[in-house]
Amino acid sequence: MSMTAGELTLLERDFEITYSHRCTIVRPSASHSWDSEGGDVVYLSNQACYYAERVSNEVTDVGSIRLITTATLFLPRDAAITEGDRVTVITDERGAALITNARGIQGIVRLPSHLEILLQGAGV
Repeated sequence: MSMTAGELTLLERDFEITYSHRCTIVRPSASHSWDSEGGDVVYLSNQACYYAERVSNEVTDVGSIRLITTATLFLPRDAAITEGDRVTVITDERGAALITNARGIQGIVRLPSHLEILLQGAGV
């Protein structure tokens, strides 16, 4: 696998995570909440990451099938992110937008080698 300048690589068990995407993470200022106007303060810009969506099926109680999309953002272990932050933009290695709508953080799994961030919502 060839690496381009600026990519961070991480080995864990038998697979490799390549942080080829970039994201912007904002958090509310001390004087604002997400519900008020303004208050978005860019906390991390051009943060190395990897974004993935997984689609699965779920059978509802009436027998129909519903698609569920899970959006996960992988970050290096040392990224200082909290559940109060939001991810506003994620771009791929060419700079094309993967998401452009702000997403809240539903949960953070802190693993020895990286962070897995479960994002609210899915799609661009």
